[in-house]
Amino acid sequence: MTYMKKDEIRASIKDLARSQGFYGRIDARLTELQVESPVEYDELMTCLEAEHFNDVVDLILHLEV
Repeated sequence: MTYMKKDEIRASIKDLARSQGFYGRIDARLTELQVESPVEYDELMTCLEAEHFNDVVDLILHLEV
């Protein structure tokens, strides 16, 4: 089984950001973090990738709980 990778997770958040403010704020903060602290950004994305999301629905459920 293949799980979502960092780039897929990030792209999904960017897509969701266009439809809802909650994800817009997450996207903005991730963009800031990527610029201000690339190491922390990479650690966070690694943690998200380690959750082994099967699809966007899994990601949404994780972020909204």
